[in-house]
Amino acid sequence: MRVSADRTAPLDVEVGFSAVSSAGWSCAMRVDGRRVRYELRGDGPVPPPPPCLDGFAAATLMTAMAEGRALRLHGPISRTGLRNLMEFQRAWTRWKPRHYRLVPIEADSVLEGPLGAPGGPAIAAFSGGLDSTFTLLSHAAPADPLQALGRHDLRALVLVQGLDMASADAAGFARLLDRLRPVAARFGLKLHQVWTDAKDVRDLHGPVWEDQSQSQLAACLHLFSAGFGGGLTGGALRYEHLG
Repeated sequence: MRVSADRTAPLDVEVGFSAVSSAGWSCAMRVDGRRVRYELRGDGPVPPPPPCLDGFAAATLMTAMAEGRALRLHGPISRTGLRNLMEFQRAWTRWKPRHYRLVPIEADSVLEGPLGAPGGPAIAAFSGGLDSTFTLLSHAAPADPLQALGRHDLRALVLVQGLDMASADAAGFARLLDRLRPVAARFGLKLHQVWTDAKDVRDLHGPVWEDQSQSQLAACLHLFSAGFGGGLTGGALRYEHLG
């Protein structure tokens, strides 16, 4: 797999979508010649591809930060996404200044105003583990009135193959999907699926995969941004232990 030898040039990101339908679609993200694939499938209709490349920026930003290179998106980014990713950088460069540097984010255009489904329902990453189950219960079935004040209107779950579970383990993923479908149905939620080989593209990662795990998951959730107003993930660390 070809990797750019020029570490002073921007990290170029291009995305192409194919086989788009209400049943699902696929896309390929090219990063300096490296290709990362995503396939989206739904239990029922799924949204069309996202209107901007915010999620793909999240998937590649830490690589650019680790290499000290500008991130160059061949497509649009939203103003909100740009603002959030700059704040994301400021946090990580304070937490791990030896590993990451603040870098520019460039795009063909910056989209203003609300995009996708602002204020719409939420979608949550769900693996069946303790953290994601807590997230599910917190928003689909809050335990008390105080907890309910902070709930999102959760309408669907996403199970991702290729991050925690190996991208090649089709049989294991099918068994997990069969086990989790009744859980989603119990709360009246759709259980959509994403397949990706992002973790297999070794030289696309920053120094530590665990640093990128949440941003990679956020990228998978952003694939649904044309139909949902927010994405939720669980977390294993308390706030005071982050970084």
